[in-house]
Amino acid sequence: MPYDRGMANESQHSRPRHELSDARRDAVLVADGFRIVRVWNNDIVENLDSVFDLILHELRRE
Repeated sequence: MPYDRGMANESQHSRPRHELSDARRDAVLVADGFRIVRVWNNDIVENLDSVFDLILHELRRE
């Protein structure tokens, strides 16, 4: 499926419990042209502006 631009954002509470399935999912998303950006839940709560800045920075990256 073609996309002009794609990004998958994931928030995490703690260390991933399913690292192998995460890696498989990431591989599929990356193969489809997505970039993966992960942020911690506490960053969303405590540093939302920084999270938005990170997402905008990643979207602007070519």
